[in-house]
Amino acid sequence: MDVIAVVASALSAVVALIAARFALQNAKGALRSAEIAGKGLQRQNVAHLFQGFAVANEATLEHPELLYEVHGLDRSVSLDEARNIAYLSVLLDAFQGFYDDLYDGNFTRMAKDMKVQSTFLNKILAVPANRDRWRVAQEIYYGDFDRSFVDAVDDLIAFEQDRITAAGPAPSPRAGGVH
Repeated sequence: MDVIAVVASALSAVVALIAARFALQNAKGALRSAEIAGKGLQRQNVAHLFQGFAVANEATLEHPELLYEVHGLDRSVSLDEARNIAYLSVLLDAFQGFYDDLYDGNFTRMAKDMKVQSTFLNKILAVPANRDRWRVAQEIYYGDFDRSFVDAVDDLIAFEQDRITAAGPAPSPRAGGVH
C-alpha cells in the first residue's frame, strides 16, 4: 500500500505540474490579449485625437485668423501667410500619418529613403518659403511628442535646400503645366 500511495502522490504531483503549466500558458495568453487590447485602445485614442486635429485644421484653413487668436501667431504675419502655414501643417499632418504607418514610426529611415528617392514631400520641402513656414509651424503645432518627425522634416528641408543651392536656380514652373 505504501508503494501505491507513493506512486499516486507522484502522479498527483505530475498532474499538478502539468495543470500549473497549462495555467501559466493561459495566463500568458490572457496577458498578451490584454496587451493587444490595450494597444488597440491606445491606437483608437490616438486616431480620435488626430480626427480632432483634422477638424481643427479644416477650421484653421477656413479661418486662418485662429492662428493669431488660439496659437499666438505674431500678428505681423499676413493673413495669407497664416493660411500658407496652416496649409503646410495640414499637408505635413497627412504625411506624418501616412509615413508613420509605412515606416512603423521610424522617421529617420523615412528621411534616409527620401534622400535617395524624391517624393511629393521632398518637393514641398524644397520650396524655399516653406523653410520659414515650417519653423513657425513647429512653434505653434509641434511638440516633443513628434520629435522624430520634426527631426526628419528638419533633415529633409536642409537636404533639399542644400540640393537647390548646389544645383543653382531652377526654372519657374509654367501655369497649366503638368503637375
